[in-house]
Amino acid sequence: MVTKQPQAEWNSFGFPVLPALVLMLLALCATIPPPSFAATSVGGTIGVDGIWTEAESPYVVTSNATVASGVTLTIEVGTITKFSSGTSLTVSGTLRADAQGGTPTVFTSLKDDAAGGDTNGNGTAGVPPTGPGFLSFVVSTTGNLLRKAVVRYEGTSNNAPEIVLRDDVLGRHERAAR
Repeated sequence: MVTKQPQAEWNSFGFPVLPALVLMLLALCATIPPPSFAATSVGGTIGVDGIWTEAESPYVVTSNATVASGVTLTIEVGTITKFSSGTSLTVSGTLRADAQGGTPTVFTSLKDDAAGGDTNGNGTAGVPPTGPGFLSFVVSTTGNLLRKAVVRYEGTSNNAPEIVLRDDVLGRHERAAR
């Protein structure tokens, strides 16, 4: 008994249909950008006490932000804060980022994909710059605490109040505020 082998269907270009569909699907997938991560945009004056949580991070400072005098911003364990180019967080009140016993809090550039993933959706196109500082503390502020914080791609500030840094990571491409 002779069995008949199924014939491949051919399209009008002379290619088998199934392999042509697979190639088209692969080509389409190659053009889809990598996923960007959901982010919480912040900017302007923070006028009431607030808490930034790891679940809502990364937080992206899209325009200059200020923690108003008399206001405390608490940043929870594991929270990532990224800064768009040329933006900053000025603390006139109090900033508390105490990650003792947990995952560090991170302050970094929006272009830093190593922390919080590709938040800006540009793949690996961006190299984080080190430039003007994005964390700024008004001299009269008190009670500020950065514990187990990672501050990356930060510039420097020569007019800073006393800030308590405990168990923090300040390494390559990272600078301590002066």
